[in-house]
Amino acid sequence: MKANWLVAGMLGGVVACSSGYSQFYSDYSQGNKSIAPATSAPKVANVSGTPKEVIYTMFTNGYTLVGESSFNAPSEDTSQALTQAKKVGAEYVVLRSNYTNTVSGSIPITTQQNVTSRTNGTATAYGTGGMATGTYSGTTTTTVPVTTYTPYSVRRYDQSALYFAPMKEPCLGVLPEELSDDEKIMLGTNKGLRVAAVRKGSPAYDADILPNDYILTVNQQPVIDTTPAPKTGQKMELGIVRGRNRISVQFIGGPGCTE
Repeated sequence: MKANWLVAGMLGGVVACSSGYSQFYSDYSQGNKSIAPATSAPKVANVSGTPKEVIYTMFTNGYTLVGESSFNAPSEDTSQALTQAKKVGAEYVVLRSNYTNTVSGSIPITTQQNVTSRTNGTATAYGTGGMATGTYSGTTTTTVPVTTYTPYSVRRYDQSALYFAPMKEPCLGVLPEELSDDEKIMLGTNKGLRVAAVRKGSPAYDADILPNDYILTVNQQPVIDTTPAPKTGQKMELGIVRGRNRISVQFIGGPGCTE
């Protein structure tokens, strides 16, 4: 029993003392001004798809990625991920776990054991009065190390968590992505962006801007890094490529725009 307890402690010590969700956490919140304080305890969100697809889905529902954990270890309990989510101000966490391999072996357990030996014999004594014969016995106790080998088998998993916090009210409400080289060739320009996702209830949503639209101009000016941000309440005109068509979409800057 003692050996089994020691093995359990050795194999489980790393997980118990330091969760992989906290030890291997990457923070993506720096510079993200759209993050709002969480209003409820963290929950697990059942969202399927690739990490990018999960990010798009959560953005659509008003949540932004604030961090990620990724590690390979024995399976950890969901509560560990929720603890990390609370620590970083996330309201939802999306978990993934895939079995990778089983590690097997044996752990040497050395204990101290008392060994008692008994000595028996016969003794004869001679003297002036004659000869006398008798028997004797005795015990000797010594402490010696005893090593036993206890087998173990541990299943390991690739485990990951994406942490999402609520967003403030948006200015436009689109998740932009840079144009790929192929998209630049297709559009005939280096300037612009692709709409990866549209937040529900945002100015972009109300203006019927769609995922996979290409925004090339703002108020007839090409979209570049120095394009001025719209102001709250300001009317803006976007030049959009949708499929094979070029269209114009107007929207009014939301609360998240500059004043």
